[in-house]
Amino acid sequence: MIIAIVLVALGILVQQYLEPKVGTILFLLMYPIVFFMAWIGGTRVAYFTILISMLSVNFFFVHPRYQFNPIDSPIFVRICLFVLSNALMIYIVHRLRKSEEKAIELFNKVTESENHYRAIIELSPHIIWYTDESGTVTYLNQTWCEYTGLSPESFHNNWELIIHPDDYEKSKTTWANAIKNKIPFELSLRMKRHDGEYRWFFSKTKPILDIYGNVIKWIGKSIEFHEQNLHWILKMNLFRWPLTSSKLL
Repeated sequence: MIIAIVLVALGILVQQYLEPKVGTILFLLMYPIVFFMAWIGGTRVAYFTILISMLSVNFFFVHPRYQFNPIDSPIFVRICLFVLSNALMIYIVHRLRKSEEKAIELFNKVTESENHYRAIIELSPHIIWYTDESGTVTYLNQTWCEYTGLSPESFHNNWELIIHPDDYEKSKTTWANAIKNKIPFELSLRMKRHDGEYRWFFSKTKPILDIYGNVIKWIGKSIEFHEQNLHWILKMNLFRWPLTSSKLL
């Protein structure tokens, strides 16, 4: 409230300085002061500012000056308009502040949730990535970096660096079709490990859409199944071998 008193005092001084040049402007300079105090101090401080503004204007600018004039003075109507208009302004400012507080609270919750989700992703044993709506990578988790030996900066969205040459064209075509039609897809492919070995992964990618059906971003996840795939291939070969082997004839 000290700030309100200081600002009103400054407003009175400015008004006294301008009065010989522009005439008596009464409450005009008090509106921005009330608005400012409503924004930084809240409703109670704003109404206190209105009160001291009325008393100050009444004392310094209403004839006879330098005394508090009775409520039935000719300035009464203007005082009422000043109070009512500022009351409306205080209400609007109050609603704006509440909206801002809710927006900040929602932003903090979203940020906290995103940080929590990001921590879970970083701890995931699977490879996870995000891309923008066009398919350009915007995030790669730590598992991806450890597996490939590449940093997000050195990757430069060049999937050809890690996808097996025999699987690259198929994955490229599937990815392009998904972006064009905004559809999820699943794909089995081999990705190169940091030591140069290619290992089998099952990848699943899904678009995140806004309320209008436009793609905001893509989220992808790759799960390694190298040993299981090799075991299945070996099992299938052993199953077929007796049917084609001449040793059984």
